Amino acid sequence: KVMTFLNDLFQVFDSLCDACNVYKIETVGDCYVASVGVVTGEVSSMELSGSLQSSLADAEAKASQSESEGESASGWRVSDLQQMSMARTAAALNARDLLCFAKAMIR
Repeated sequence: KVMTFLNDLFQVFDSLCDACNVYKIETVGDCYVASVGVVTGEVSSMELSGSLQSSLADAEAKASQSESEGESASGWRVSDLQQMSMARTAAALNARDLLCFAKAMIR
């Protein structure tokens, strides 16, 4: 009886994965393992270069401060600023997909 319930529940979760860009990794017993940002065929996440990864918060703070003071973000390469923007966009998409899946699960 429990296995039938879990099978039915996991089938619902599988359909939610398709609707919310969530990738099902596996099911083990009563555990359902899934992830966002790993949709096959789409790049919805990115890896920052080593120096940017370690100082992303500092870079964003400096760029934000420069913008608020009416200055250009001098000292930062355009490619670095573009990479930070792309990382924020990818993170926002992943968060959106995660919330979509979570909200659908509790309905």
